[in-house]
Amino acid sequence: MRYLAVIGRLKSLVGADRYTQHPPVPLLVAAVTTVLVAVGSTGPWARVLGEKYVNDEIETWSVRGTVGDGMGTLALGILAGVLILWRLVRSHSSGFVLGAAIVMLVVVVVVGMLNWLDVSHMPGVDQHGRYFRTGVRAAWGLIVVTLAALAGVSALAYQLRNDELR
Repeated sequence: MRYLAVIGRLKSLVGADRYTQHPPVPLLVAAVTTVLVAVGSTGPWARVLGEKYVNDEIETWSVRGTVGDGMGTLALGILAGVLILWRLVRSHSSGFVLGAAIVMLVVVVVVGMLNWLDVSHMPGVDQHGRYFRTGVRAAWGLIVVTLAALAGVSALAYQLRNDELR
């Protein structure tokens, strides 16, 4: 009997009794998007086509996101994920927590869009010792970071609006 009382007290301390049935879907969607931001930040952000022919094909190489702004988006994505988890666990967290997560993901969206608009000037695209580059394309990592952060902002804004209406 005493064991159940300790478990009940522990649940009330961490706020596990906040959601009677299920946690809010927008918060779960936002948590998944922060994981996608972290994965995309470490993936390739640019695919560069060169003029050197290797085995009768144009040489290509990828530039990872961690070479440039990907480290910042990775850190912001992780911090936003921690804030979302904080909001899921704590029973009485204010709108400031979701607001801070929204601001972090908006910064990630802006960084992703700026890099996507001007892929050719990303760090690591101009590599010395390589031949002339003929084209640069955005790779899957940059696309995932930008779109996932945008989806996360939308989900968090929806959840914040629902919280304020209660």
